[in-house]
Amino acid sequence: MNEEAVISRTIKQFLKSTAGLSQVEMVIIDDDSSDKTSSITKMVIAQEKTDRVKLFERKKPNAQIGKGEALNWAYSRLISQNNYDPRYLIIEVMDADAYMTAKGYRKILQYFSVDENLDLLQTRVGMIKITNWLHILQDIEFALINDWIQNTRNIISNAAASGNGQCIRASAVDTNRPWGNALLEDFEFSTRFLLNGKKTLYAHDIVVFQEAVSHPLAFIRQRSRWVQGGLDCLVNYWGKIISNNNLNLRAKCEMTFYMILPIITLITGASQLDSPWICER
Repeated sequence: MNEEAVISRTIKQFLKSTAGLSQVEMVIIDDDSSDKTSSITKMVIAQEKTDRVKLFERKKPNAQIGKGEALNWAYSRLISQNNYDPRYLIIEVMDADAYMTAKGYRKILQYFSVDENLDLLQTRVGMIKITNWLHILQDIEFALINDWIQNTRNIISNAAASGNGQCIRASAVDTNRPWGNALLEDFEFSTRFLLNGKKTLYAHDIVVFQEAVSHPLAFIRQRSRWVQGGLDCLVNYWGKIISNNNLNLRAKCEMTFYMILPIITLITGASQLDSPWICER
């Protein structure tokens, strides 16, 4: 929604990256934008003379009611309008500012073709450009911390979807509404997959690039939404996670810790407020 500043570049980068991959297509979901996102998309499609980029337009009152709802709507429309074999249809979710190289797309196809039991693949996230200290911190976060967490999840068999670059095999989806309404719709999606015994994997060797948040207030708003999303999942799924037979004990502990991490952070921070300052001379 309202991505007129980047959508033209995103389409052109996609067509360039996938020039040798005719089976890879882009579906753009316009969630009733109030800017020129839709018209720019149509103009670029016409200029590039391509049938590998499609525009799905949502309108109010059915639009702007959550990312999960938009993804569910587009998924249902995509499945109903095409005769794809769901075993060989891979759906990747990316934001409007995201970019992936040709090597990345080929590796995704390779992962799913080699392992027919693979249901969800999450790629590594990197920043497109780094121009200030906040960009550097985000790049460190995704390149080191998130990468370590996801590699650990690979070991304990609970790799999670994490925003950009989540790839799903269509045949693994057994509902018309696979995404939920939590603000962490990606983590909620993969949690549902794991509860149903689906195989998930994190791919360290595939990178999806995204724009870093540039301003502190926008960064705080983003992380506040992530905290709320984690708490949403805690309320709705913790009991199901604990009682589930498809998850091992280590996976249950890690997922619980991830969801209560905001609470732990608040308690830890609050505890420091009463700590006396000790000065030595």
